[in-house]
Amino acid sequence: ASATTTGTSSSFVPTMRSTSVLTQMMQEHSMNNDILLVSPKGDGKSALVQQFASLLDYTNNPSSPVRNRHKLQTFSLYKEMSPRDLLMRRMTSNDGTTTWEKSPLVQAAIEGHICVLDGIEKLNGDVLRTLQGFLIDRDVQLPDGTHLKLRKLQSSDTDDLNDSSMLKSIHSSFRVIALASFSTQPNRGGGGRRKGTSFLTEDVMSMFATIPLPQLSRDCLKRILRNYSVVFAIVGNRDNSSDTDADWQVQAAANDNTNCLLME
Repeated sequence: ASATTTGTSSSFVPTMRSTSVLTQMMQEHSMNNDILLVSPKGDGKSALVQQFASLLDYTNNPSSPVRNRHKLQTFSLYKEMSPRDLLMRRMTSNDGTTTWEKSPLVQAAIEGHICVLDGIEKLNGDVLRTLQGFLIDRDVQLPDGTHLKLRKLQSSDTDDLNDSSMLKSIHSSFRVIALASFSTQPNRGGGGRRKGTSFLTEDVMSMFATIPLPQLSRDCLKRILRNYSVVFAIVGNRDNSSDTDADWQVQAAANDNTNCLLME
């Protein structure tokens, strides 16, 4: 689902589950907590984040012309990532000059955006320790020598601080939403823990308010898809029936969807 500039994502399909998760996300966000969403791969985490950002009037358009508007920046993580890669990337120009490019995480920290860390289960221990210091302390030394730190300053002072080449202020609106996927296959050796959740260590849990997405049964998911295909068909054929009759049919289909979720 893609986020619109205000209100709600145009293609987001609301359910009781998504409403519950979004409510939890709003509560944690209001308490200045970073968030970790955990579920099997392809279970709707990205769509929920887009809807969350849309409800708070963030934009996922990096080139938005609206000045000072907070954005949603996604940072795709990978297994070979190093602590340095998490923060900056060294670039070499054609003339041999070396420069440093800020990662989406650092850029979001300075500008006050939400950074979506997609695939946190892929990170090794060294990278996680760097991330832990960054998120918990809001204080990190960048590879180019810049010191990034959360400071409570007046707005005019913040502008002066960010003019310094060696000291940057972390914006007070900066937040992180991490996404983690796991396999639903059980361990071969038995036991109750699902395969692929070993990344959920105490260190990881200490960084975030962790929200596991409730899992839908296959039968319930089929019913949701079937009901919404009926809704789309009704809306597409409004000319063949009265608006009142069509609206009633849409609401009936939505209610059937809700009942399915309440039975879970």
